[in-house]
Amino acid sequence: MAPLAVVGGESASAEEEAPQDGHSRRKVDARRRWRALRATPYGAVMEEKLLNNRRLCLDQAQSFIEAAERLGAGWPYIVYHLSLLALEEVGKANILGAQMINHANLDGSWIERSLDSHRRKLQWAVWSPMVRIDPADFEAARQFAERAHSMRLASLYVDAKADLTDLPPSERVQRKDAEHTLSLARARLDYERARGTPSGEIDDLTKWFLDTMADPDLSRVLLSNPFIVQFEAMNSDARTWTGWAREELARLERESREVLEAELARPGAPKGSAKPRWRANAAVYTPSHSLRSKALARWNDQIDAVQLVESFWGDGRAVALTDQHIDHAIHCMMAFAPLPEAEAAPIFEPYFHGLALIAKSDVFYNFDILARHAFVNSLAGALRRYGGWSGKPEDFETSLHEGFAPFMPNREDRDQMFSALKTEGDPAETSLVNLRSAKQLADLYLIHTARRTWRTILDRTAGTA
Repeated sequence: MAPLAVVGGESASAEEEAPQDGHSRRKVDARRRWRALRATPYGAVMEEKLLNNRRLCLDQAQSFIEAAERLGAGWPYIVYHLSLLALEEVGKANILGAQMINHANLDGSWIERSLDSHRRKLQWAVWSPMVRIDPADFEAARQFAERAHSMRLASLYVDAKADLTDLPPSERVQRKDAEHTLSLARARLDYERARGTPSGEIDDLTKWFLDTMADPDLSRVLLSNPFIVQFEAMNSDARTWTGWAREELARLERESREVLEAELARPGAPKGSAKPRWRANAAVYTPSHSLRSKALARWNDQIDAVQLVESFWGDGRAVALTDQHIDHAIHCMMAFAPLPEAEAAPIFEPYFHGLALIAKSDVFYNFDILARHAFVNSLAGALRRYGGWSGKPEDFETSLHEGFAPFMPNREDRDQMFSALKTEGDPAETSLVNLRSAKQLADLYLIHTARRTWRTILDRTAGTA
């Protein structure tokens, strides 16, 4: 079966010597820059660092294996866990090996994602694009990683909702499973040590395969029956099949986009002349606001595309949804929705990230500090876009005061609120209070900016009427 990943050697290839188009020249230039970087002191230090970290991973795997061997057969679930830890370190060493031969044409995003994932590290322990890429190998390794990690979780932690008939965690792993996993860890460690320092380059096709398989939706398409049938029809030639798969997915994406654009280009029916063609319902639950029909009607009277319907509200919420809240939402939608993605991203990507971190926080994991930094970044993006901030840290506080002075005129009030925006937050407050203050400041500035922007749009429209 044809290998896909490794294009070895430091000498100039035939591709570099032959005439190329613009894309090929950029790829060749990237490879030359990477070889030049590796020859510099910085490149040498980076390579030495990666090589040292790879060696440390293998040494750590060795220590986990030795600890598992000392425990013996009396503790199969602990042996199993230690063996998986060893496999993860082997997988991490494999990933670092890929990073060592990573050239400038390949960004490291998929490497960073792999290093942060238990399942991905287990998968890399038994599979590597440095050897070959075969969809069957990839899927088998992925399934192994899923099963192994699930069994580890089931054998390490007590389920608070377990039934009386459920096995305790310590009995979930059989002795043969522990022995098999330990043997696998030994074999993979020996293989990585024998393989030595990786060499060669990861090419553009391999990068595409890794990125595609990292996407849950695209990986399902890539491993679907029509694609596997085509793989077999190509005599299991991985490189030829991967090139075909990339073109096929691009074709499917292009056709889907054309269908969507054609549908969006269709003229809509006059208001009130026909029923909408589609309807989607989404339930909204809030522990902080009560949803009253009067406030919702204010939205429904002005926004036809999204209608809000009250189904239930209870007592005990801190704030009742008012007309002012609805107006804020409408102003923000009208002012910010037309923004190009490149201009909206610095403001709303960190804002939504902050909301996600708040949702993920619980008694076991606290993301208050990370969420606060996300809202600070959102506010900074808004000040850069609307408040004239230069982007220089030394000018940030001045821009803050200028941006908030129109609706928060008292300097002492601003200073007190802005303390939550410092790197460590307000030391006199808890992390939750600092988070709340940072989010409130981002909300206040966005609402003020939306109202001002919407008023400008209305004035401009009235002037041209």
